[in-house]
Amino acid sequence: MTEAYPPLDELLVTVRDFLMEVRQSLTGAQRYHAQVAAYLLEIAMRELKDPGGEVAVKNSFGLDMQRLRTAIRSGALDSRDEELSAALLTDAIAAVAITRPDHLHPEHRDQ
Repeated sequence: MTEAYPPLDELLVTVRDFLMEVRQSLTGAQRYHAQVAAYLLEIAMRELKDPGGEVAVKNSFGLDMQRLRTAIRSGALDSRDEELSAALLTDAIAAVAITRPDHLHPEHRDQ
């Protein structure tokens, strides 16, 4: 069965490109809002490619972030601090890769 519309990632690229094009003719707040909208579309496109999000912590500890915070505060994970640090770093890198990949240190890009 053929699709009657383009894939979502192509739709997002088209809208982002349109916003970047019309942004040049806008001024002030409208120009800023077009730029922010294009930036948010880029985040959405990266999220579509890798929806990840707190996967390392969930896989290693079986806890969502609220339960993880409680366990850390209580000291329940003190004996696993190296494993916890590694999982939190992995999840932080994944989050930054979605929102601001240009802020990642080169050694953490494309992991």
